[in-house]
Amino acid sequence: MSARPPRTDFGTDDPAKLTALIGSAVACLLIGLFLTGGGARLLAAVPLVAFAVLSTAAYSRARASSLTKRRLWDALLDDLALTGTETALDVGCGRGLVLAGLAQRLPHGRAIGVDRWRTREQSGNHPAATEATMRLLGVDGRTEVRTGDARTLPLEDASVDVATAGLILDHLDGADRRLAVDELLRVLRPGGRLVAVDHRRLDDVLDQLRVAGCAPVRAWRQRGGPPYPAFHVIVATTPPVTTGQAH
Repeated sequence: MSARPPRTDFGTDDPAKLTALIGSAVACLLIGLFLTGGGARLLAAVPLVAFAVLSTAAYSRARASSLTKRRLWDALLDDLALTGTETALDVGCGRGLVLAGLAQRLPHGRAIGVDRWRTREQSGNHPAATEATMRLLGVDGRTEVRTGDARTLPLEDASVDVATAGLILDHLDGADRRLAVDELLRVLRPGGRLVAVDHRRLDDVLDQLRVAGCAPVRAWRQRGGPPYPAFHVIVATTPPVTTGQAH
């Protein structure tokens, strides 16, 4: 019998929303029980139904934050058909779900995770937690965790073959989002690939990538499962090196 893979905790996205759902569900349950105890069973049905709805919503959000997101990224990373020798970057790596997925597909490569480590964006978000997960999964020898901002990535120009950005562009608007996309393009090598996933439509990002010469650029909407919002996915390839750029 093969050994089970180690259990890992990749945290919960936007934990404040999950906490609010759970708190509201508990409040409805207590009100319903109070009304039932007081003999107002018909009236108690309203908060008890609300409890059921909110509990389902909380469960669905927690499930989507782990299992649904993991399945989505597994499919996206598999589609890249990596050779195993690439250098990859995960911007907004958080607790390391995508970073680990990259490292597991790069036995002779390297995966770098960059984050600004804000716990309001993901529960338990801290570099030590991510490093511990990489050790648990046995990929710490080919992963590196750095502190940085998507708008000023701590990497050299043209230093990675693949860049992923999961649920980070949602947190940026206007000029900041354009800066983040420019940074992703800066650190990618010619012919490098970018995978971006967010909950909002990324039409402005699509336009920016096409203007930069990326081709092909693919985009689609992936169902997240209620009440978790859908995912909007972009996969793009940076322009190949031209004769004038070659050394």
